[in-house]
Amino acid sequence: MNGKVENSIPPGPAGCDREEFRRTALAFLSARLEVEATAAAELDQLAVLSIKKRAGLPDRTRAALLETRMGRYDCHQFTAAIRKKVLLILSFEKFLGIALAEEVREKIRTVDDLLRLSYSCYLWREKAKRQCGDPPREES
Repeated sequence: MNGKVENSIPPGPAGCDREEFRRTALAFLSARLEVEATAAAELDQLAVLSIKKRAGLPDRTRAALLETRMGRYDCHQFTAAIRKKVLLILSFEKFLGIALAEEVREKIRTVDDLLRLSYSCYLWREKAKRQCGDPPREES
């Protein structure tokens, strides 16, 4: 991730209410994708917009080439947009210090889905942290 994006990502939401969580999460997602994220937006569409913006498409030839590449599947049957969406969800989990179950991740279609499902997990983590103290951090 480039320095400009890294510096624009807000600090994690420590013990914040729902509205503060929402604002912080939308700011994180917008900074990470380098496009404006709204709660109603589809994550797949935001991923495509983000890929196109990063590619800096000055002419139609490159746009057509990018569309072709984004529609192709890799050996795991993922497109570039699907990969970007998965990585976005994982980085959001890391940002919040949570881990969503695979079944929960599969239900995420919109930004609102991501916020709603991750907020409950975040609240549970914050409650456990207050009762038990911070868990030991893993070395990266």
